[in-house]
Amino acid sequence: MGIQKEEYVPIADALLRSLTRDIDIFESSNHLFNSAYLTAMQNKTDQVRAKETGDALLVQQKQATQDLYVLGNELNKPMKLLDLAVKKPTLRQPCPVMS
Repeated sequence: MGIQKEEYVPIADALLRSLTRDIDIFESSNHLFNSAYLTAMQNKTDQVRAKETGDALLVQQKQATQDLYVLGNELNKPMKLLDLAVKKPTLRQPCPVMS
């Protein structure tokens, strides 16, 4: 089983803390693990974090839209009944809302 999408940022944050703390040890064993690498990794982690935040907002918007459609469907029948009552010729006074 691989890493789940929602685990990327927490894992990267843990790795960044370790890399920051031990950058001298990493750099002495491999010159590629330097402060530029650390900065690039932090930037990529921030980009993923921003993308996840955007995705979460999109999910919330989709849920809100779905909830509105459900509420609209629930209001459909009562609104049709009200419309029939307003249009019924036995109604003695016109409804001020529908005028």
